Amino acid sequence: MVFLGSFQVFRTLVIIGAVGIIYVAAFHLWALQRVFLGPLNPKYTTLEEINAREIFCLAPLALLVMAVGVWPMPVLDLMNASMVRLVDLVKAVI
Repeated sequence: MVFLGSFQVFRTLVIIGAVGIIYVAAFHLWALQRVFLGPLNPKYTTLEEINAREIFCLAPLALLVMAVGVWPMPVLDLMNASMVRLVDLVKAVI
């Protein structure tokens, strides 16, 4: 949302920032793959995989994160009144 809002004013800086974020995300995923998806340590072969209870606890959280990522307006509407008040306070100080 920051990039969309500032693209019209700071076009070059937004493009540089977006390319930088994409580069860092790609490097981060590459590093995570090397760390977590390497050969399995033999001492961890006896550990169980995720069970139904853990999936039951994590699934609602994952759905909530995806829903807010796709449709953030309910959260933004909750913050709107306090953000308007904060902007008014900052304007009064400046």
